[in-house]
Amino acid sequence: MDPVDERVWQHVQNNLWRCIVCNDGVHHVRRHLSRHEQSITHQNALRHDISHLPTNTPPQNTRSEAQTNVHQALLTLLQGMQAEPSQLLVEGVPPVSYTGAESTPFQFTSFEDSEPAPSPQSDMSVPTSFENEWFGTDQDHVNMSRLYESMDRIIEGDDFWLQDTNSHETIDDSLYNDHDNMTDEANWNSTSDPITSSSEQRQMSSDQEWFPWMDKLSCTLDILMNIPRSVFSEKQLELIFWILRANGVNNVPSVSSMKRYQATLHRAGGIETNKCEGALGHTYYMNDIGSIIANEIANPLVCENIHWYPEDSGKVLAEAWQGSRWLYTMDPDLLTPMVRLGSKEHPRDFFIWEPVLLKDGSACIPVRWFVRNQKMCFRAYKLVQHVTPEQKHGWIVLDHEQMDLPIDELLLNLEEFRAAHEYRQLPFPDAIIAFPEWSFRGMDSSNGEPLAIKGKRSSGIVIHDLAVLAAGLPRNLQQQEYNVHFVCTSNLAPPLEMLDGIVDRLEFYHENGIPAWHAAWNEEILVIPPVLAVLGDNPMQSEMACHMGMRGKLFCRICMVSGREDAETMENDGDGNQSDASSINSARPSKRQRAGEKLSDMVDRIERFMKIGTLRTKKETEKTLSTIFDLATQVGTKTAIKNLKTEQGIKDTYQDFFLDQLFSSHKGTSGQRAEQLLHSAIDKLPINISSPIWRIKGLDPHRDTPVEVLHVVLLGVVKYFWRDLINRLKDETKNLLISRLSSLDVSGLGISPIAGNTLVRYAGSLTGRDFRIIAQVAPFVIHDLGLPDDCVDAWRALCALAPMIWQPIIEDKDMYCNALRAAINRFLICTARWTPQWFNKPKFHILLHLPDHILQFGPPLLFATECFESYNAVIRSKSVHTNRLAPSRDIGRAFAQNARIRHLLSGGMFPVELEWLPGGKQPNEVAISKSRRVVDGVSGAEVGEVYQVVFRSAANRVLTEINCDPDIMRRIGFPKKVESDAELSKGHYVINSSFGEHSWDKTLSARNCIPFPYISDQFAHHYHFRQLKSFELLNGDVCKVDSWVLARSDNRVFNIGKVTEILQARHPGSPFSDKPDLIAVAVARHNGSAMSYYMPCFSASSLVWQLFAISEILCVVNMQHHCIENNCDDSGRAVIRMEREASSQFRRIISHNNPGDLILNTSQFRSSGYILPFQVIPPPLDRTQAILQGATKVVASQQNMPSTPISTNKSFTGFSSVNPEMAQPVSLGSSRSHSHDNRPNLRKRVLKTVK
Repeated sequence: MDPVDERVWQHVQNNLWRCIVCNDGVHHVRRHLSRHEQSITHQNALRHDISHLPTNTPPQNTRSEAQTNVHQALLTLLQGMQAEPSQLLVEGVPPVSYTGAESTPFQFTSFEDSEPAPSPQSDMSVPTSFENEWFGTDQDHVNMSRLYESMDRIIEGDDFWLQDTNSHETIDDSLYNDHDNMTDEANWNSTSDPITSSSEQRQMSSDQEWFPWMDKLSCTLDILMNIPRSVFSEKQLELIFWILRANGVNNVPSVSSMKRYQATLHRAGGIETNKCEGALGHTYYMNDIGSIIANEIANPLVCENIHWYPEDSGKVLAEAWQGSRWLYTMDPDLLTPMVRLGSKEHPRDFFIWEPVLLKDGSACIPVRWFVRNQKMCFRAYKLVQHVTPEQKHGWIVLDHEQMDLPIDELLLNLEEFRAAHEYRQLPFPDAIIAFPEWSFRGMDSSNGEPLAIKGKRSSGIVIHDLAVLAAGLPRNLQQQEYNVHFVCTSNLAPPLEMLDGIVDRLEFYHENGIPAWHAAWNEEILVIPPVLAVLGDNPMQSEMACHMGMRGKLFCRICMVSGREDAETMENDGDGNQSDASSINSARPSKRQRAGEKLSDMVDRIERFMKIGTLRTKKETEKTLSTIFDLATQVGTKTAIKNLKTEQGIKDTYQDFFLDQLFSSHKGTSGQRAEQLLHSAIDKLPINISSPIWRIKGLDPHRDTPVEVLHVVLLGVVKYFWRDLINRLKDETKNLLISRLSSLDVSGLGISPIAGNTLVRYAGSLTGRDFRIIAQVAPFVIHDLGLPDDCVDAWRALCALAPMIWQPIIEDKDMYCNALRAAINRFLICTARWTPQWFNKPKFHILLHLPDHILQFGPPLLFATECFESYNAVIRSKSVHTNRLAPSRDIGRAFAQNARIRHLLSGGMFPVELEWLPGGKQPNEVAISKSRRVVDGVSGAEVGEVYQVVFRSAANRVLTEINCDPDIMRRIGFPKKVESDAELSKGHYVINSSFGEHSWDKTLSARNCIPFPYISDQFAHHYHFRQLKSFELLNGDVCKVDSWVLARSDNRVFNIGKVTEILQARHPGSPFSDKPDLIAVAVARHNGSAMSYYMPCFSASSLVWQLFAISEILCVVNMQHHCIENNCDDSGRAVIRMEREASSQFRRIISHNNPGDLILNTSQFRSSGYILPFQVIPPPLDRTQAILQGATKVVASQQNMPSTPISTNKSFTGFSSVNPEMAQPVSLGSSRSHSHDNRPNLRKRVLKTVK
């Protein structure tokens, strides 16, 4: 380390020094002195301190004559301006006095009082520390001070203004950014601080009550600027800061100073945003996955909920770690490779692929750890002793004999086994005689010590587009925005190019692991990040799987099922919309004629469509892509490659970019010249030219892209059916449908009252939430609208299938999957019987793969993308507040700042250098040694530096005062507290104040002949009761008086009834309990089944009152009136409210006859696990007959009508209502096919067909 110049530095204490030249009172660490000496602030102060300037070398005047003339002219102008300071008065800027070029630099004079002139060693024209900028009163003041410094340098003869500078020094694009991070590339992720190191030490001091912030103001402003769903522009922030100053708040910083301060805090423990150069030539920015995972492990709200091991849960299936992929099929090397036994002081670690000795004296090799019956177990290969002909003793691995044992059976790990094998007269554990390619994992060959520092942990992640989610979190936490992490985005780079950068980081972390501090265990661990699944909509998943797309002949990314021979080989989302995700060289398909199918061909195609074909595999696809590249290395093979892609349904858009380079390299040439140009282009190709998805260890994109139910079900089949239904109806029947929708009782569905007019009039603009409502109520509103019976049957089958898919917990996975397969097959059969033209939509086939994916990954809610889709709104808000010049960088940095706030307010741990802490290490803290590369101040070479850190969280005052504000926590996205059943059963009720306190005989229950529930009637007068209006059930449903509920009595009998009274009881002298004590339910009588809905009927005319405890009320159910049986119409009237006021207009509502005749809505999504056992199983259908019936109708319609071109309209949704039995494609929302202007074109097509 260089010696300290005592003319510049004064030693303060320990390792701290003070700069005499700057004289700013700031203390600097020894190793950062050279950095300060190179700063602009120090150089300016040094230039004005004559005593520190060299005297033996006079300054050389290198100005040209033109520069001298300009300098003299500017000098005269500036001196003239200083002579009249009143002309320079600007609001908020003090006047400047100047006495000549040889005197002290510009000095500020206050408007109110005069301050003594600063010493010559202090340059007041520019803030010398971060505090001077932090406590500035106006940004204009700072800007003017910089101007005065520049003027001062010009007058003194500095020609900096005439010198050429780089563009990044003269034009900072942050000045044009509305939501900028105010730092350049070097300052954002670098460990070196653009602000002085001593300033950072003072800001990060842990003895402050608002640590790591300086005070409450900086803490709250930092939070305000980084609320995910409340993004402010820079001008709005300036207005907010002005309001604070106008109301007397002291020390309010400027926006730019605040952003520089945020950058300092971010480097302490924030997520790195790295620049990436894509292989396709695009630049984008990516938030580091390793930093994201490390922060999650250091977050106490997350790490305590992460599951590190798969679980064998028997028949129950509720979480991702219970699925077969995590439990059985994932590569063991990617899972948690160890378990720890013994005490914390004397740990004993057992690793996979290492021989261990069991308590019964046998040996085995563990290959996988898992949980069974809440106990840790392991699967192992058996080891058998063997003696070779050369009399060498060793072990044979019987990998075909696997055994599952609890870890209680483990006796000695490998290290202990090596030490004790002679004593136990056993072969050396390393002497493996027969085990192909066997080697010790995680062991150093020299000394056998584990490479893991404290232990290795592995928890899968889920990739959706380019955001990640921890798969080890429980289902109720996975669906929260708090646990979704942004990785990268770009308006230029396609998804696979960005995925290439992510895979590079994953490969690095698979090799080296991610060091992370576990907040609960208070120790450092090594994390391996395997990928469990890739989520996304169908076009994105097809592109990730290198699949041709849903418009190809082989339209399924999972299996080899084939469609029509004349299918268009063009990526499409299956809705007629070209995929936005297909990112390279995409074009719209051209219209062409499609010949009608023969009946036999159509039947065969439908049969194939309704079955799962041969499954695609990673190995076969990679082989096909390799063959495609081999063909591309030959001249004249472009057509052969195209045919091979069509034949296999494969299209790697990443590889196609490089293939196009090969094709264009010899375009227009032939023979030997073409060969030379082609080989020259091949030599320029990078090493990896195939999709980066194939480099993700343990991932098969065909198998591990699960069916996404949001886009396949709600935005798929439900959307298709609904738009087709609306297109069939006339205005009169649409009004009837609106009345039915608006009159429905939505209690138990967890939704607001239905806006029927919106669902009908705007059918082409609905969202997934709207289709979720439609799927639950459609059976009660589509009758008697003139729809064909087959159409209504298909709707009923769909509405019976949907709640099964949205079941959160599966009690018996085998029974559930069998029932789900039966429901899917019935829906497809009903659809085929209606019209098989729906099977032009590949999403109907994709449903067949759903049961298998449920067994692999858990309930469909785990791999649904609702939370990711809602997260798009946050990404859009970040994009709006950028200047669009560097959106990838700005959005990535904005999310990194959001993650920092989230981490700090969650109590997350972050590293703090030990030398920054005046008090040193606390007794309960563990210091960790870290290393980094720094630049030597003299030689300029990179040298290694070792330093120690401790992990700390934000100060207690931050965690208590800020985290106690529920509104702030909600806006930041903090997860809701997961309450236990005991906590849920307490509180959460509303008291009926009009009832007061009464004895038992005054209650409604007593009046309806319910006996006193406690002990004996003789004690009835000792109790007082009060009524409640509502309370919250254990599942989160709000149960009100008059709600219909499902209750289970002591004898396990399920009852459907109406809540009539909710009571709390207390004994005299004691307070009321904190939960409802008695719920009176009028139980309805089961009245058979309604075959019009395939749902159970209940009679509300004869009710029997019963009392239930809160634990016996399972859920709130939805009851609808049996309108078909009772011929209900829309003769009722209701007042229309406008602007929250009653108007003079009326709307039609349904008038119910016999209101006591009710139907239990088994299409209800909420609490579907309780409701589905009440479903009425419809009679089986003849599959072959249904297919033949539907195909016959389509062929007949094709023979009666002219051939029409394939529709490429984005709004294509359904079929014409001209003849319901002979469906014909139409376009909803477009009248072009029905307009008179289009008739000549139609006539031309007809004439062409006749010719």
